[in-house]
Amino acid sequence: MKKQWTRHGVVAVLAMGLMGSMYGCSEEDNGAAGLAGPDGTTIAAVAVPTLAEIQSAVDLETVQVPPMENNLGHWRERNGRQNLEEPAPITFLRESGSVLSSDQMVLLINTVADRYDAAISSRVENGEGRPGFRGRGRGNRSGQGQGQFQRGGGNGKRGGLFSELDLSEEQQEAMKALREAQRNEQGESIHAQLKAGTISAEQARDLMKEKRLAREAALAEILDADQLAKLEELHRAKEIERATKKLENTGDFMDKKLGVLTDILQLTESQVSSASAIMETAKTATQAMLNTIIESGLPKEEAFYQGYQIRTEAKAALEGILTEDQLEVFATLQERMPKKRGGKGGRGR
Repeated sequence: MKKQWTRHGVVAVLAMGLMGSMYGCSEEDNGAAGLAGPDGTTIAAVAVPTLAEIQSAVDLETVQVPPMENNLGHWRERNGRQNLEEPAPITFLRESGSVLSSDQMVLLINTVADRYDAAISSRVENGEGRPGFRGRGRGNRSGQGQGQFQRGGGNGKRGGLFSELDLSEEQQEAMKALREAQRNEQGESIHAQLKAGTISAEQARDLMKEKRLAREAALAEILDADQLAKLEELHRAKEIERATKKLENTGDFMDKKLGVLTDILQLTESQVSSASAIMETAKTATQAMLNTIIESGLPKEEAFYQGYQIRTEAKAALEGILTEDQLEVFATLQERMPKKRGGKGGRGR
């Protein structure tokens, strides 16, 4: 029996997303996971470029060759180690920031991203499944998620919140039909439209609310009053659990982001001071939002909207302190950072 993909932890390869889901409020999740395939090798291990590839892509100067070779060695050494404070590719990019020029860093980021894309595509072509990105449910060979309401898909009795509702056979069939209808929805996702600029953040929030209300109405047609009350109770408990965990990690998460920015963009002392103040403002706003979720609750679309506003304001403030060369590197990090919404993918069969 072929072994399945196993998650070793999220590897947000290109500077851990920087702004993409910095505050844990976005529904988009950073991807390029550090996953082990059937042979036990991770994507990070397969994706390590050779010195010759870097030389060709980045056009290293003679004096840059030894330190870059040393950085590659660190990447290879770290691939087999567990419980690292940050993924090996992140350390590689951070170490390279002091060696390469801004133009070279842009080329290096693209090279690393291309290597990851190729490594993941190779796994998929071999029938091992595309790695999921914190998606709920199991993936088939093409990586399409099977579960929507609970891990593993199924009939509502195999796990997740719905396993505690004691669904009848008729309700199980209705839930299955609802999942299929949601999975087969046509059109570009709300987040993709927002990223493309075809809708505003306010429009995205309103569309998310419409979808939530439609889903709640559909559930009300399937579940009885006691089941709906139980489901609301379970959802609320899970919401508090997630928000509490994010609240506990916010400070450390911001510090790591600042460290990544400092090394990859080679920030000056003055820029570090300004960036730290920007991060602190964003952290305070994020903590206030998370506390609201914990204490009184917040509709999902409103939490998304507030998180989006925090990220947008912080991103604009950060861009305001960067030089033209740093902005190019920053933009490349965000553009090439693999992102995937939760709910698709998982583990290929």
